[in-house]
Amino acid sequence: MNTMVHVFSGNFANRNDATAYSEEQWSPEPGDDASEDEYAAWEDSNPTWAMRDDLGLDDLDHDFIETLHADDDHDVWEYLGGLLRAPDALKQVRERAGSANTLVLIFDQAFDGAAPDLDSTPQLTFCGTWPARL
Repeated sequence: MNTMVHVFSGNFANRNDATAYSEEQWSPEPGDDASEDEYAAWEDSNPTWAMRDDLGLDDLDHDFIETLHADDDHDVWEYLGGLLRAPDALKQVRERAGSANTLVLIFDQAFDGAAPDLDSTPQLTFCGTWPARL
């Protein structure tokens, strides 16, 4: 399957720090003794998602986002190179990413048909949009 992938890079101390920024975060669910109001307040405040907020995209679908960190069991650059279809895309991403140890890949399907104007966030550098294969 062919798609487009939007590549971001950043530096995080470890995979947990990277995913704490790039993925949805849920606080612990209230216990069985919680009132309906307490439970509703919990639902209203969850999930938090710093990257989504920084991108200003309320309707981002987390199922089409992948966070790769140097701590992973595979080489993040080799993995990205296997996804990108343009011959010089990996080289360009690496130049833009510099010494980044984390890549966040957002596939077009995450936008549910919308075409958002993407830019860097306080934590991630936008490295471009590239044709990819899934």
